[in-house]
Amino acid sequence: IVCSSSEAVDPFPPAYLSAVTPQRLMLEALSKMSILPANLSPIVSSSIDQLDDLFKTLVQLLGDKQNQVAREFSLVIMSNLSQSSGSHGAQVAHKLGNHPSVISLLLKFL
Repeated sequence: IVCSSSEAVDPFPPAYLSAVTPQRLMLEALSKMSILPANLSPIVSSSIDQLDDLFKTLVQLLGDKQNQVAREFSLVIMSNLSQSSGSHGAQVAHKLGNHPSVISLLLKFL
């Protein structure tokens, strides 16, 4: 079912008018999805080739002190993905741990 109302096709308001951006919606959805252990395996296995890009973005957001919401969402996503079961969890934790500057940013976050 597709909504044909004008609200479905309207662009997002400019950032200075609204705190809701497509990036924030994506971060919020991914962080909520990654809370349940049953969702972790499909998330990690579907994006295993793109994990480096995902972690690069999450680490950049973690270092952005101006955007506290994005920092918290990125921390939640990184934590949840690294706790996935099986070999995927170990692979995620290894890739995240080897990412440059992630440890120093995590320590600064505390």
